[in-house]
Amino acid sequence: MRRPWAVLVIGWLLSMAFPFAGTTVAAQAPIGFPDLRSLVLPASELPGYSIDPTRTTHQERPDGRGTHDVVYVRDASAPPGPTEIRMAVARTASGLESMQSLAATREALLGASWSS
Repeated sequence: MRRPWAVLVIGWLLSMAFPFAGTTVAAQAPIGFPDLRSLVLPASELPGYSIDPTRTTHQERPDGRGTHDVVYVRDASAPPGPTEIRMAVARTASGLESMQSLAATREALLGASWSS
């Protein structure tokens, strides 16, 4: 013999356990990404180096993507060290695109005989 009341009781228990299952929650407004220029070290934090403005680029695209590439060159009076330091940051559309970009950059550097 079937018990239709058992189905009703189970349904009632589930509705009490998950009272908001049928409602939608408003998503939080996305937090704005900081200005890309603020993510690289300023020249004041790299003593003995100055920014080469002819090789430093900043691009913002209408779709929200962007890049900022800064080249620091060693001053003649600086202590021994690398002749240049390059820092780059990018804003991409997704984490997957960021990962692919990082992998491509790594491969390009290794292909050009760079080492860490």
